[in-house]
Amino acid sequence: MAHDVRIEGDLLLVANGPSGLALVDISDPRRPRYVKTVPLPGESLGVATLAGNAYVAAGDAGLRVVDLA
Repeated sequence: MAHDVRIEGDLLLVANGPSGLALVDISDPRRPRYVKTVPLPGESLGVATLAGNAYVAAGDAGLRVVDLA
């Protein structure tokens, strides 16, 4: 279940609960393409971006930082 979404450039980031952080290429909005899921401890509940990083609120596991480069 998606708890939160953000756009960073051509990437859609989805805080996807216990599955982690899903990355979707939206460079062609008519054909979004799944890139990968970054597994994270805890449950990904929220996501924010700054300077090429994703900051994921991971419930009891705290704040996790994912490099988007």
